[in-house]
Amino acid sequence: MSEITNMVDKLASLKAKMSELKKEYEETESKLYAIAEDALKDTKLKSITYCSDKGNKVTAVIADTISNVCPSLFQSIFGKTYPDFVEEKKEYKLKPAAKRLLSAVWNHEYCKGDINEIINDLPADEKSKKSLTKKLKGVNFETDKKNLRLLGGLDDQAASDNAFLISEIKAWEFIENIMNLNHGNVTEELMKKLDQNVNAAIVVSRSTKLTVEGDKDECNDKQ
Repeated sequence: MSEITNMVDKLASLKAKMSELKKEYEETESKLYAIAEDALKDTKLKSITYCSDKGNKVTAVIADTISNVCPSLFQSIFGKTYPDFVEEKKEYKLKPAAKRLLSAVWNHEYCKGDINEIINDLPADEKSKKSLTKKLKGVNFETDKKNLRLLGGLDDQAASDNAFLISEIKAWEFIENIMNLNHGNVTEELMKKLDQNVNAAIVVSRSTKLTVEGDKDECNDKQ
């Protein structure tokens, strides 16, 4: 019986410690979250990494949450490509590619440009540049940033700036393709209408998410 009571006491003690640790974790996370959010505010950066001398790492990444407000407008936004980007069930479910497009329009994070020109200007050898033409997709900011750093020979700041620019160029190419498929061209009036439809159809909430990693050998943004 004493063995059982000991286990009961141990579980109660562990539960109390878990509660204390959870509270301490959340408080520390909240403080670092505020620091990261302030550091990323009004910048072109989508992430920032903090490291310790022990090799532990915390990465803060900006994330957009898209909420449907008037999903009936999705048909007007995507036109002929509607079935490819919207899955109809009892509710409207946007596919990842559609979320990227809507987020880009909502945040006005798109621009004309040539990714090949960016790659050609990188301080890298031809083999690395050729590899980057396949790897830089403008879909995952962290992946593009890492490839620009490791293969493109850029420092962390330059890699971030170029990764953001590539995501904007890819977003514009995506928007341009949709507009050409639906309307045959892209005009200022059509872009204005697209912007109005997107702003009426959805709401994008931007937040910062933290990822905690322990004992990492590589730490590029040591704070």
